[in-house]
Amino acid sequence: MRNGLAEGNWSSASNKMAAAANGRIAPNGALELKLTASFRAGNASEAVLVGRVADGVFTASGQWRNGVAVEGSWKRAQ
Repeated sequence: MRNGLAEGNWSSASNKMAAAANGRIAPNGALELKLTASFRAGNASEAVLVGRVADGVFTASGQWRNGVAVEGSWKRAQ
């Protein structure tokens, strides 16, 4: 989180998927986040999530482009 922006990226434990998150955080803690997942098989997907940031913890939920629900909780790196 920096200047109202949220960003991060990570890989799955098996390295079969890489994901990135980018979004905005409003002064009241409201969060809008876009997730992008790329798979080694060559396909990719995006999701739009909304949620909140409080005490360094991001929580959000939404759905992938295909309609499958997604939710997550991330802790701000120290």
